[in-house]
Amino acid sequence: MKAVDVAEASQALSSFVEAFRAYHVLKRVTLEHRIQGSPGLREAVRAVEEILLSNPLLPLEVREHEASPSSLPGWAPRIPEWSVEGAWLEVEGKRWRLDGHPTLAMAHSPPGGPVEAEVVEVREWWDPSAYERARGRIVLTSGPQDVAFTLAAKAGAEALIGYNPKLPGDAFPYKGLFLPRRALEGAGIPALTASSSLAARLGGSRARVGVDASIGGDARQPYLEALIPGRGSGPRVAVVAHICHPRPGANDNASGVAAVVEAALALSEAIDSGRLEAPAGDIVFLLVPEYAGSLAALSRGMRVDYALNIDMVGVPPGGGDGPLRLLPPPPPLGLEPAAALYYALEAIGASSWTLEAPGSGSDHDAFNAYGIPAAMLNQWPDTYYHSDRDDADRISPERLRVAALAAAAAAYTLARGGFDSSGFADLYTRLIAERHAAHGDLLAARLAASTLRILYGLNPLSEPPGDYRPEAPWEEAVFASPLVLPSAVTAKDPLLGARLRRILGSGLDGYTFYLMEPAILSRLGLGVKEVLVVEKALHGSSVEAGRLWEALEVLSEAGAVRLL
Repeated sequence: MKAVDVAEASQALSSFVEAFRAYHVLKRVTLEHRIQGSPGLREAVRAVEEILLSNPLLPLEVREHEASPSSLPGWAPRIPEWSVEGAWLEVEGKRWRLDGHPTLAMAHSPPGGPVEAEVVEVREWWDPSAYERARGRIVLTSGPQDVAFTLAAKAGAEALIGYNPKLPGDAFPYKGLFLPRRALEGAGIPALTASSSLAARLGGSRARVGVDASIGGDARQPYLEALIPGRGSGPRVAVVAHICHPRPGANDNASGVAAVVEAALALSEAIDSGRLEAPAGDIVFLLVPEYAGSLAALSRGMRVDYALNIDMVGVPPGGGDGPLRLLPPPPPLGLEPAAALYYALEAIGASSWTLEAPGSGSDHDAFNAYGIPAAMLNQWPDTYYHSDRDDADRISPERLRVAALAAAAAAYTLARGGFDSSGFADLYTRLIAERHAAHGDLLAARLAASTLRILYGLNPLSEPPGDYRPEAPWEEAVFASPLVLPSAVTAKDPLLGARLRRILGSGLDGYTFYLMEPAILSRLGLGVKEVLVVEKALHGSSVEAGRLWEALEVLSEAGAVRLL
């Protein structure tokens, strides 16, 4: 099956995909404060379920699931039940409240307050000695919240306030602690956020803060599955979006939810009308809490052959907001889902989108870690990413329509079976090599033109350098987890967590997210030396072997990685 089949599916589906129907789904989802482990997440799942079931004549089977913590893999993060009723921050006679700034309370903050104390800023957030002045005070920091929270509480601080200097000055950031219940309750201090303009006034002042919340046991993970059954034994395709996020969370990721729901409705209507025949394989639409939900579905034995992850697709480019990006699976996994999305976007005539190297940080990681090729459609950068200003007025209904139509056409084409991605593999590897060459990175260009193409079953364009050696004397590495979350390291040992965060923050996360991509490559059978070559081929020769090795040593000390 070739690109022309994707174009035909796109044309057939075009009249069924409705921009403003998708936009209304987005607006409904943004009403819920859908933090993982919270009642609002369940409400959002139920609201979308009602929308999908509103037309019982469609060939769409809808099931709501709730995965218990015991059904998750042993290495999956354990997130506590959490409910927040209120939060407040008062300084110089002015007060900020949760109802006006839904991200004011850090996700999973312990209850606490009212606390009134002097605010002291900690800039060297990784250094325990920097918290010596924290006792009896409120710590203000822009450092990673899990490390700062743990070290501040250990030093006797009364509360923590975090801010993000990269956000526009009036935006309150979304920060989540994502620590286990014992770590949260053991710390026992409230954790809040502040805009960067407010943070500039807080140091040395007296502030009054509090969080009204409750923490329970390990959360059950609700997720929604909608199925278009196939008529044969073709490939089974999953179209995924994460539904969790603080209110409003319009682009991240009510936009992905809206696009997936619209893709499900449009495909169902096209099949019901006879405009398209039922595909050979099943198409399953998954709306999940990020990572936890997709891992729950996969660990329970859900069969999937390809996955399309739709995450942040609603903001038009301009004014600091970037284009849509198509991120393929890491090699040596197949390129079929990326190829199908690529040809769908081409057929639609979509504007402002780019084809990129693989990247991590969303639910496609879980599928790739299980050996299932998964591609992501994602808009980046996003001016108000992870902030209370990520509202529905930023969203373009037409951008939602483009994402929904591309996802629907790609999923349908893949589910028909026989999709050939070899032409895309040739185009993609040439593009990566040409980009490196254009930037003067000839080593990465040669690796992309040789090693990368060989991994995809193509003839190399040129020979790799025969004397190439990594900068560190590595052997093999065996990863215990494909999803290495720094918060888990921090919960075990805050000093190790601080070390890992410093390494990630000093440039490593520019080409890989939380070491997930190297972990996935290792689980697919590549040794560390091979991982380094592939990382350089994909992301450039600036990938530093020494720094990556330093991060792996920290993870080894924490028990997340076993080095042989």
